[in-house]
Amino acid sequence: MLLRSTHVSTLLPTKLRTATAALLLAAAFGFAAAPALASIPNGPHITITGSGEIQAKPDSAVLSLQVRAEKDTSLAAKAVVDARVNKLLAGLERFGVSESDISASSLSTEQNIQYNRDGENKVIGYRARRTLTVTLNDLSQLNDFMDFALSVEINEINNIRLTASNADELNAQALAAAVENAKQQAGHLAKSFNAELGSVYSINAGQVSSRFAYGAHEMRMVQADVAAPGRYLEETITFNANINVVFNLVTGI
Repeated sequence: MLLRSTHVSTLLPTKLRTATAALLLAAAFGFAAAPALASIPNGPHITITGSGEIQAKPDSAVLSLQVRAEKDTSLAAKAVVDARVNKLLAGLERFGVSESDISASSLSTEQNIQYNRDGENKVIGYRARRTLTVTLNDLSQLNDFMDFALSVEINEINNIRLTASNADELNAQALAAAVENAKQQAGHLAKSFNAELGSVYSINAGQVSSRFAYGAHEMRMVQADVAAPGRYLEETITFNANINVVFNLVTGI
């Protein structure tokens, strides 16, 4: 797991002398505007946007599956999809999937209507559809599980979402990194203008988010083994956090 603090943007709307001086400082250093805060102090202060980033490998996958069938009656179509789902459920134990890792309650049925040019519509059958969600806690079994699902006539694997079981902990680490980043930037900028960092006036926690991307190493592996079938490489999950902080400044040092 890689811990990395990234400097995204800072703002120095200081009132060390006048509002004009503050604008000149911002223009000189190219600081971007930070999100508006609830309030700012009347005295000298500095507003900082700190950011933190944590990268980790996923350790589980959530798969969305769909089973479909069409028969002369809705009951017959339902029976087909139920039988396929039961086959899937019967084989999940060898993949370490428990009942709490499965959602298989969704069922829908509809008529299959043939529309004729003469305006006479005809029911030619009935469709049944079930949607399942399965959480796989061992990514090394991902390829084998998909092969198994297709072998029991699961029609579609609609989506595979790789996740981290300790996502809450990783989000907290990203937020902690953003806090440290804000402190470092504020201290550096205050020192650059012959001031000292004072107490914290206000804190506004920004958005905590995550995104998925293949790392450089994995991309090289894809290019080297492009003809190899059945390889599903782990993505990198990046957890980001931003925090906006207003510090009081001690001037005249």
